[in-house]
Parts: sequence; structure tokens; C-alpha cells
Amino acid sequence: MGRPLDELPKAAGQAITFRLHLAGGRYERGALPLAGLPELERYEALLGSVAKDLWHRRHPSRKRLPRGFKDALRLKLTAVEEGSTVAELTRVVDDGDSLDIEVEGLLSRAARIIDKAFIRISSGERLEGSELPEQALSILRQFGSSLQGEEYFKFASGKNNGIRYTRSSRAAYLANLREGHRIETTSLVGHITSLAGRERHFVFVIHKSGQSVDGSYTNEHLFTDLKEALQVDEEVLFRITCDCEYRPNGELARIVDVDTLDFFAALNTLLGKRLIQLAELDDGWLGDGGSQVSLDAIEFARDLVADLDEDGKPIPRIYPTASGGLQLEWHSESGDTEVVIERDLTVSAFHFGTCEESLEGARGVGSIAEFLRGCL
Repeated sequence: MGRPLDELPKAAGQAITFRLHLAGGRYERGALPLAGLPELERYEALLGSVAKDLWHRRHPSRKRLPRGFKDALRLKLTAVEEGSTVAELTRVVDDGDSLDIEVEGLLSRAARIIDKAFIRISSGERLEGSELPEQALSILRQFGSSLQGEEYFKFASGKNNGIRYTRSSRAAYLANLREGHRIETTSLVGHITSLAGRERHFVFVIHKSGQSVDGSYTNEHLFTDLKEALQVDEEVLFRITCDCEYRPNGELARIVDVDTLDFFAALNTLLGKRLIQLAELDDGWLGDGGSQVSLDAIEFARDLVADLDEDGKPIPRIYPTASGGLQLEWHSESGDTEVVIERDLTVSAFHFGTCEESLEGARGVGSIAEFLRGCL
């Protein structure tokens, strides 16, 4: 399974074919059950993910895939053979298309890489150091989830009758994967770069580090929000509150599930740029002290400034506080006005001018905005 019928370069107009061997249980009845179709889609996604990663490694100076590259990775189910069940997945090559010829070679190599991964899994090895990219590893976690009883997939069929991937081997792989890993709830700021609704899979790029993180979600109603976030300009950043899996060395491995997704800031505005600068401060930004600024405090400041902007009020100067909150300042001939937003969103406001006014321990954007309208 996963081996092209012919590893040699194809002439233009020929096809490259992968034969997926499924056996046991429902697959012994001489037909492909509908429950097995998602596994074919996952295998196609695995091939495509590895092929795209190989292309990027081959062209390190190019950020975007060539036009038509993703479509060129598409496979079609062209036959189902009996004798257990062998699904034949085929990609037809257009005559003389150089992109097709390159994709063909990348898919063949991707199949070999996937075979090697399943050989390692069958030996109880972890996949750290493999040639599988993070997106492929995310897809691999779902692969085989439809297997029942004694059903299995066969990989690397040219090596001593191949490797069987069963429910038990998948369970062992997932248990090995989780060893030493931890799950934490956190918030990330960045943008969506890809979305697969059927698999409930997406890729999120963290703005601060530039890291691309594979993610999944269980709430089907999030698809609409994720799709809208995907379609906007990358200058618009979103905040997702999610459960994240971290490796033993502390590195973020993947987004396990998403709770909420909300607009955070737009980089094409002065206010948005300032808010992002504040959001990306690390603990210790003030020499020996200075806590990381609360994202909740930043969003409160954003909403407060937006409320005042509707009345034509000026944008304040915004500074971080050592405790992880924010201080907003307005200076004019009529006096000085300050707002301090604590991490827990307790807010105090002060005005120093011909008369002094204050509002302490307040909560909610509305009450603070009303106070400020009388001062600014």
C-alpha cells in the first residue's frame, strides 16, 4: 500500500497510480464500504501534505506554491479490486506539463516517506526526526480511525509482505505520541492560512513567531468563523482560545481543539500595530520584571478606543504596566487623562485639569467611555 505501480519517470500523458490495500472485516466482502472513503481522503491528504513540504524544501526561496499545484495533487478512485479490497487511486498527467512532471515525482517520494513512517510506527518508534511535516502528522493521527475489529491497512507491500496498520497499532502510536506531552488552554494571535472542513483541520500562523501550527476543532459551528477568517487579508489578526499540545521540550506541537475565535487587531492601522506590539511583550520586558500583557486587557483597550472614536475622540498613547495591564493617556490643553486597565479588567480613570475627577474600580467599556467623554 502506498507504493506507485511504477517508480520510474512517466512519459507525458501517462498516469501515476497508488494502490491502497485494505483487509479484514468489511473489506473481505469484495467491495469498498462507504465508511472507508474518509480513509482514502486522508491518504490523499497525507500524500499532498508531504509533497508540498518536499516542494518547499526544494525551493526554499519561494514562499508560495506554483499556481495550480494543489489541484495537481488531486487523486481519483479509478478502480476497486477484489481479494480483500485494493483501492486504486490515480492521478492523470497532462501532456508536456512541467508542473505535472514535478508533482508526479514529489508524490512518488511522498509515498515512500509515508511507508517509512508506518514501518517506524509498527516497530513502536516515535516519529520525531521523520520527514513528515507537522500537517502530515496531524492527518496521521486521524488515519485509521474508521477501522473495526480485525480490519487493517497494508503499507510497504514490497518489503516482506508489508506492514499491517491495525486498530491496536494505531492505539499504540497515539499512546506513544502523548507520552511526555501536555495539554494546556491558551490564547494565540495570528491568522488562518488553510481550512479543510470535512476533516475539521486548519493551519494557524502565529504572528509573533511565524510558526505554522496544525489545528483541529470539534465544534462544527466554528467552520463558518474559520472560513471568514481565512478569507480576510493577512493584515487582520485573530485571537483563538484553544487547547494546545506541547512537546516535552516545551515546543507547541498542535492545536487540539478551539473554544473561540475572535477578531483581535488590524495591522494596517496605527492602533492595531501598537496593540500587536503590546501583545508580543514577553515576561521580563521591564528588565528584571514586567509581566506579559493580558490579551483581555488589550481587547478592552481596543474596544474602549473604538467606542470613543465614534465620537471623534483622539487615540491615546498606550503603555504596558509592570503587572501585565495597560495605561492609556490623553494629553491636551484642557488637562491630562489616564486610564489604568488591570489584568482582571478592573479599571481606574483619572482626569487632571481645571478640576480633578476620578472613577475607580469600574468594570465594562460603557461606564469608562461615558466618564471619558466628559473629560476629553
